Amino acid sequence: MGPAIGLAAQFQFLPRQEIAFARVESRMLLWCLRGLGQVWAYGKELPLPAGGFMVLPWGHRIRYLADRRQPWLLGGVHLVPRFEGPWQSGIAHTSDDPVMGDPRRGDDPRLPGQVVLGTLPDEPGIISLAEHLVQRWRQSAIDESLARAEGEVFLDALLHLGSDEQARMPASLRQLELVVAQRPQAPWDVASLAQAAGCQPAWLSRLFRRHLRTSPRRWLEARRLERARLLLTSTNDPVADIAAAAGFTDRQRLSRCFQRCHGLTPTQWRQRHQGP
Repeated sequence: MGPAIGLAAQFQFLPRQEIAFARVESRMLLWCLRGLGQVWAYGKELPLPAGGFMVLPWGHRIRYLADRRQPWLLGGVHLVPRFEGPWQSGIAHTSDDPVMGDPRRGDDPRLPGQVVLGTLPDEPGIISLAEHLVQRWRQSAIDESLARAEGEVFLDALLHLGSDEQARMPASLRQLELVVAQRPQAPWDVASLAQAAGCQPAWLSRLFRRHLRTSPRRWLEARRLERARLLLTSTNDPVADIAAAAGFTDRQRLSRCFQRCHGLTPTQWRQRHQGP
């Protein structure tokens, strides 16, 4: 028997809610619709900002900790790549689950053995498919024929994930985008950005010039401005607090960057763009 979807759902975390599983028997596509938090796979912290996704291997160990102020809304699709015997919904998450270790459920050796990270703009096709699956599981009863048909399509999408790698941004830059999106307030400099990207500072600067047509410093400032704009329209926090959360040294620095880029102060920009 072939693959089948075991579960497709969205989950809204509560502030500071923590969830951990020692072993999950699925190939999981996990993506962040909004909010903040921390996620560890196999004990290693990985970035999962809004707009980011990861594909977790069979038997993954995972721990989630939602942000205190802006907890995550996450989407997840669990695939059983080899599902023999009668199908039933659900995925083995705990040691006392009756299907944990079931030899009729297994992985596909063609899939990678490590966590795969990406952003939604990189892979709009598989994310659109995943969102469709979540909607189907939410709105209608799922039977075996549908779960298996959807499993075939989803497995094929996972096998072709990143197949146009040569035309896309290098993996080191995609990794860096995710890390900085999750922690824009960190004291980043070129050396620490290079470390997060897994390369030397000089090579990082060349990658930025070649693929992004900018410098690491200007790119970092743009990412921090993105976070500031998001917080200005989605919260009522004081501008000084937003400056700190976005990684600016103080309110004055944020105001100078805003006026240079938008011709407005942060307060003026908020008044024009924040909803009623």
